[in-house]
Amino acid sequence: DGEAIDKYFQLVHRATTLFPLLLVLKQLLPESLFKLTMRFLPILQKTTKEVLDSITTNSKLQGVLTYHYGDYGEPPERG
Repeated sequence: DGEAIDKYFQLVHRATTLFPLLLVLKQLLPESLFKLTMRFLPILQKTTKEVLDSITTNSKLQGVLTYHYGDYGEPPERG
């Protein structure tokens, strides 16, 4: 479980680092070019649940890692 936790937080860090770039690109690029660019940023196209399912099958760990989603945003299936 330790490896899954480390991997999760690495991916969270990567996604939060890339997100501002995504916002800038969405404003600057034509829609067709933006969609093409998104193919190179697959981490931003997955839901949290998809990411969690790819790193662990432990449903209790997945619950712990996403316990705050109901308070701050979308459920993992949509977020």
